[in-house]
Amino acid sequence: GGLAAADCRFYQPVRAGERLAAEARVAEGDEKRRSVEGRVLREDVEVFSGRFACVVLKDHVLKDR
Repeated sequence: GGLAAADCRFYQPVRAGERLAAEARVAEGDEKRRSVEGRVLREDVEVFSGRFACVVLKDHVLKDR
């Protein structure tokens, strides 16, 4: 698959070594396209959120390499 578009928001900076939790879900889609919503939390504070438009390919892009 591939990424067709992304709408991302960064709310707070994070530092190397901080513990973060990421979650994502497929919000909608069909056999060729999917919309994925995700967010990243530091403790209970959302530091990132995004919506991603993904394209589902019939074959893997590196299949014949």
